[in-house]
Formats: sequence, C-alpha cells, structure tokens
Amino acid sequence: MITMASTFLAAIKAAVVPLAGPILKWLAPLAIWMPGVSRISRLLRVGSYIGLLLLGGAFCSIGVFASSITPNQIVSFVVAAFLCLVFYSGFDSFSSLVAQGAWALQIKQLGILEHYGSMGRGLIDSRDVLYFLSITGLMLLLTKTILSSRQW
Repeated sequence: MITMASTFLAAIKAAVVPLAGPILKWLAPLAIWMPGVSRISRLLRVGSYIGLLLLGGAFCSIGVFASSITPNQIVSFVVAAFLCLVFYSGFDSFSSLVAQGAWALQIKQLGILEHYGSMGRGLIDSRDVLYFLSITGLMLLLTKTILSSRQW
C-alpha cells in the first residue's frame, strides 16, 4: 500500500509542479501590487487552478489504477488514456447519442466535462469537488483492492 500511495503522490507532484510557475507569476503579484483591482479575475483564476488540481488528481488516480491492472507499462498507458477519455468526454458523447431529456442529463453528469466546465469558469461548487474526490477515492480503492488480491 505504501507503493500505491507514493506512486499517487509522485503523480500529483508531477501535476502540481508545472502549475506553480503560473500561480506565482500571475496570482502573487496581483495580490501584492493590486489588492482589489481585479478581484473577479483573481477568483476566476483561483477557481480554475483548484479545478485543474482536482482534475489532475482524478487523472492520476485513473493512471495508478490502470498501472495496477497490468504489468506492462504500454498497456497501462493505453488503458489509462482510454479511461481518462471515457471519463472526460465519453459520458457527454454517450448522453447525446442515446437519451433525451432527464436521462441525458443524468448520463452527462457522470462525466468529468460537466463538473470541470463550471470549475473552469471559476465556480467552485461542493458537488463538483465531491465528484472529483469521489472519482479519486474510488480509483485508489480499486487499486488497493487489486494490489491486495495479488498478495497471498
């Protein structure tokens, strides 16, 4: 279980470090030199960065899950890319093909695109945060289950 946690934290670190530059470049000077001038712009950026961090966490947990189901790195990359695509835009595309009305909305809300769209606009809703944390937790729980079933 330590290797799963360290792999996930290393992947999160790889997703967070590239964000540190834009955060320090744009948000810190706005807060120091112009405290109140572009409050809306700052809140939009903060909401977008929080959404991006949650999206990165969900994608990293999907990648860790994919690497736990197969020992081959190339196969796990393809599986992770496919699962990320399905979670990101697959449910949205499937809802437009299959159903109309309330069913289409419910299928669409299973995907990441529906929840990340509002966070990309700076709106941090507790339902969206809970969705991303649930996807991350579910994928890590599945990873833990698969890894623990291998030890006998």
